[in-house]
Amino acid sequence: MKGKTLFYLQMRSFHEAPGWEHFLGSLFRHLTSEGMSMRILCYKQKKASQEASTVSGSDMIQAKILNRRYQSNFFVRYLYECWLVIRAALHPKFWRESDYCLAHSFPSTFLCIWLTKVIFRKKVVYWIQDLWPENAVEIGALRRGSLPHKFFARMEQYACRKADVIVTISEDIRQRLIECGVAESKIQIVHNWSYSDDEVSIPWEENRFVELADLSRDTFYAVYAGAVGAPQNLELVVDAAALLADRTDIRFFIIGDGISVDAIKERARTLDNITFFPLQPSNVAKHIYSAASVNLITLKKGVVFTALPSKTATILACGRPSIVCVDTDSQYAALIRKYGVGHVTSPTDPGALADVIAQMASVEEDPDTRGKVRKCFEEQFSQKAAFERFSEIFDAI
Repeated sequence: MKGKTLFYLQMRSFHEAPGWEHFLGSLFRHLTSEGMSMRILCYKQKKASQEASTVSGSDMIQAKILNRRYQSNFFVRYLYECWLVIRAALHPKFWRESDYCLAHSFPSTFLCIWLTKVIFRKKVVYWIQDLWPENAVEIGALRRGSLPHKFFARMEQYACRKADVIVTISEDIRQRLIECGVAESKIQIVHNWSYSDDEVSIPWEENRFVELADLSRDTFYAVYAGAVGAPQNLELVVDAAALLADRTDIRFFIIGDGISVDAIKERARTLDNITFFPLQPSNVAKHIYSAASVNLITLKKGVVFTALPSKTATILACGRPSIVCVDTDSQYAALIRKYGVGHVTSPTDPGALADVIAQMASVEEDPDTRGKVRKCFEEQFSQKAAFERFSEIFDAI
């Protein structure tokens, strides 16, 4: 696999999404090991640390990291981020020396793709992590059919039409794209992967989160770890915990930060069976997931059709079962059922979630669980599977 790829990243910081630094670093290392050189244009907030480990360490990687400011107002931020794309084009050497542009999804991706295709005349691989603006509609931030929604949808349709290949992270997003008129032939699915393909096996006595949270082997732990925002639907977890308040053998953990954390803590104020922890360093994630009796993956109704929790891969790598609270008719739910790696409950039914947790706490864990989880991980969420698909995509383009 030869060629030069420009990767354009619009995030305020890699730390905006824990794990992204390692996530992208592993992809870059694979691509360069296959003979491809990388040109990286990305932004960081002025006071944020420079994520040097992601963008350095190889002669095959050149990076330009630009400063940006934080904007809290949505529409001001949108206009500002459009300007950031234009500003990135003021470094034309990075674009002209590249054969392709790998662009991840953000609200003004259409402008990045327009620059790449029309001004610099390069090919584009559009890597959709979240389906904009449908994700904003599903969490209530935009009203479907409103003037802003129509505008953003039209711009996203342009981006998809101009892209040479679209890579997305789930079958549900793929189906939604097809419904929106995107040609099925240009869509490829590559699930997000974990830190390593090695099977995670951390003895209880050596688990850092066990020590941090003073966990007991005699207690059943239902654990949510990740972002705490509107899409994550953590009201469901609190309501399920309230239904199990009399079960002294069951405890809940919510680990993470986000715009909804204060509201979730207030909702759980009277409950003694929920413990909150702030967001932990990414290298602690496997300790958290390994210590859990069951890991909770929750999304607000409809969100699974526009996004897929990236932590799925790491949870599977740790060999632990999950309860997935998403639309039960989704392809993601069907995948969980197919491999038998967890339970699926409705995102609007805290009673169903409480019942499954109570049932799991009352019986011995299936000894075949780890084997089933490993099979799902290797076939669907491993680096090996993902990188083979990326190599095929770049070879084909």
